[in-house]
Amino acid sequence: MVKSHRRRERRDSDDSPCKDSNTSSWVAEFVLETAYDILPNVSKDVYTTPQMTSQTAGCQVAIGVTEPNNSYRTIVGAVFGALIIVGLLIIYLVWQVTYLKRKGDLKALPARVRWFYEEYYHNSFSWKKQGKGIVSFYYKPVKSGTEAWDHLTRLVYDFAKADKIRIKEAFAIYNPALVSAFVTRMKIVQGRMKSDPNLFSSSMYMFKENSDLRAWVKSKFSERVATCDWNTAETPIIVPTIHGTSLEIGWKICSTGFASLSSLDDGFYGKGIYFTTYMLYALPYMASRTDPAVVVSFVLPGNCYPVIENPHQPDSLLGAAIQGGYNSHYVITRSDGLPPSKPTESHIYDEIVIGEEAQVVPVLLLHLEESNLSSLLKSMERVLPGSQRNRDTPYIEEAEESGNAFSLKEVTAISLEDSDTSHQLLQGLLAQ
Repeated sequence: MVKSHRRRERRDSDDSPCKDSNTSSWVAEFVLETAYDILPNVSKDVYTTPQMTSQTAGCQVAIGVTEPNNSYRTIVGAVFGALIIVGLLIIYLVWQVTYLKRKGDLKALPARVRWFYEEYYHNSFSWKKQGKGIVSFYYKPVKSGTEAWDHLTRLVYDFAKADKIRIKEAFAIYNPALVSAFVTRMKIVQGRMKSDPNLFSSSMYMFKENSDLRAWVKSKFSERVATCDWNTAETPIIVPTIHGTSLEIGWKICSTGFASLSSLDDGFYGKGIYFTTYMLYALPYMASRTDPAVVVSFVLPGNCYPVIENPHQPDSLLGAAIQGGYNSHYVITRSDGLPPSKPTESHIYDEIVIGEEAQVVPVLLLHLEESNLSSLLKSMERVLPGSQRNRDTPYIEEAEESGNAFSLKEVTAISLEDSDTSHQLLQGLLAQ
């Protein structure tokens, strides 16, 4: 009996549903679907095929979860992370090289000339950035009683004789692109001076008519140059200059430079960009403006041609290019804007005409008090040419199209009604 019982037990075991392929397949499918419902966010690929094993009271189903193969993702992530690190490193190195190059280029400038620009590298966090890309620049308020104000005083009050002008706000300007172009230009001039010392001391003007008067103009230019103690016989001449305008256009010039100006007017003393070294002389170009302002810039005049031609005479330089063999024009003027017919020391001013934008770089933007400008203007009042009325147009249109923060909406331009007397007027390229 015992033996027969054991044979029956084995038969029961052999007939277990765990051994039935149809049943096991159905159970496995059911278990997988249940697992998918319970954990819907888990990929189906991680589940193993359910295994059924016989138990005393029936069948046991076991399902496992395998660890996904993340080796591919790991490799991709590592490569991507490495590329990001390399990219950031390259950006940093390029920035560092550019930063050091710009800072190093400043050493080519005389200490007094580069002072404001170096201040940016000494304390860049106190400077604010305006614009993007190549039209970006940095500015910083200049406060009375500071070392920066002392440098401003030397340039504006001492050299430009602006003791009667009251400054409402003053800003130091650093435009890396314009400074770099200026330094490059200066190095080129310096290289030419070394290779040919006589190149920038040409006196061919002495063979022209009225050479004595030209020589006097040249001597007055040399006197102004000697006022700047950084100028030596071995280095290119650098002169601080004044350009009268409105505050809004002044910001625009600090951003994009003076490039557009040379194409706006032919000019009575030659075609180019006009400046003066006397603050009062620029009054007619800014006193009637909304928020009158002055852009103080450094200029590389190079070999300067002494101009004595009256703009109303047939032999004038009206619209003429910079004279061959020279880099700029220099003219001594009276308060009415015309050149004297003979040497004089009474109430003389000047104008400098340069032909290339790389010859000039802004350093200060001054917002002027309007309270006493009208009274000061009486001694310098003169009517400006009719062409002067539209000199702001390119800046206005460009600002409106680009949506620049310094967009120009209200600019008061000095104008002249067309008349026969317009031929007796001073050219107006000292202002926008």
